[in-house]
Amino acid sequence: MIVEFTPDSFFVEEITSDGITLELGKTYSFEKPAPERDFFTHFVLQKREWNTVQALGAIARNLHVKPSRFDFAGTKDRQATTTQLCSVFALPPERLLQARVKDVQINGAWKADAKVRLGNLLGNRFTIKTDKPVNAIPSFPNYFGEQRFGSGRKNTAKIGKLILQGDYENAVRSYLCDSEGEENIDAVRARETLLGENDFAAAAAYFPHHLKYELSMLRSLSKEPTNYIAAIRALPRSLQLMFVHAVQSDLFNKRIDLHLPPTSTCGKDAHDFPSVAVEGADFTLGNIIGYSNAISEDERILLESEGLAQDSFKLKAMPELSAKGTLRLLEAPIMNFENADGGFRFSLPKGCYATVAVKYILNE
Repeated sequence: MIVEFTPDSFFVEEITSDGITLELGKTYSFEKPAPERDFFTHFVLQKREWNTVQALGAIARNLHVKPSRFDFAGTKDRQATTTQLCSVFALPPERLLQARVKDVQINGAWKADAKVRLGNLLGNRFTIKTDKPVNAIPSFPNYFGEQRFGSGRKNTAKIGKLILQGDYENAVRSYLCDSEGEENIDAVRARETLLGENDFAAAAAYFPHHLKYELSMLRSLSKEPTNYIAAIRALPRSLQLMFVHAVQSDLFNKRIDLHLPPTSTCGKDAHDFPSVAVEGADFTLGNIIGYSNAISEDERILLESEGLAQDSFKLKAMPELSAKGTLRLLEAPIMNFENADGGFRFSLPKGCYATVAVKYILNE
């Protein structure tokens, strides 16, 4: 991408499910009358050069609590300055506010009776600083962004497809050995050595320490060299799911390229954001294909061209990775566009990628 996103030029402010934009540098409290057993603390996290999981992990270490206590509504990019709503279990607001982590601040904390749930947001407001000419477009094709497919090696969808095809061995070998796009020279050497020698136990000794997920997989293979499903299960569940989700995302991007007809339409919610729960014809929707969607003949042909079928998404050997499917906007609305702060500002519904929007806004 021509525009390089940095924390000094890319700002992301979460829009809560109540339609409130969590502005940078502003302190919040939304405490409501709650039951006596108010085990949760909600808080606004502001961070710079951290992704969401890393920032919450750093707070957890600083306060000597488990990272698993924390939850959030949506992940936020590392190469940005961002705000978002989070929660933590069994940690009082006053203790949370004592956390000290570089480039992380807490813009208010208050008691609540339930955790913040993933996906419970309307969208995000983005501010981009640039001197490039802009094109104030009303919408753009709602492609999944490149980050959906892995940061360096871009093999997440490849591995996911192998898993869906039941080829667990090659999925594991691809995850461990693919070196194209790998920037770390020690990691390249380790991956290429394993590819040539095919000795998992030996590789567990020489793989670089920063490849912690690969090392988890190699330790599993050292005990059971042919149990490739166990090796995949040695990875964090979120990463396992990313493989399958990347395939679904790739298929969705291809349906946009092929201009397949919309699956259905939807209306707007009370805040003018698209809502699948509201009937209407304001927005068009397309399938994110899974095992339970009603798919068209065109979608069946697309799956076939990728070496897949609809029931590929129902994994008998790894049922925890089965994917039902859902609907996604085909065109993403660019909301509340304005020139601001030496650049421009706009809002997007949740799940839409600013990196894709900016390409269209800047005619790139």
